[in-house]
Amino acid sequence: MLDAQTIATVKATIPLLVETGPK
Repeated sequence: MLDAQTIATVKATIPLLVETGPK
């Protein structure tokens, strides 16, 4: 089970990965 901190980190990180990823 993911805790709130992990969920918050993932939600913050995924958009950054998408932004820097292939267009």
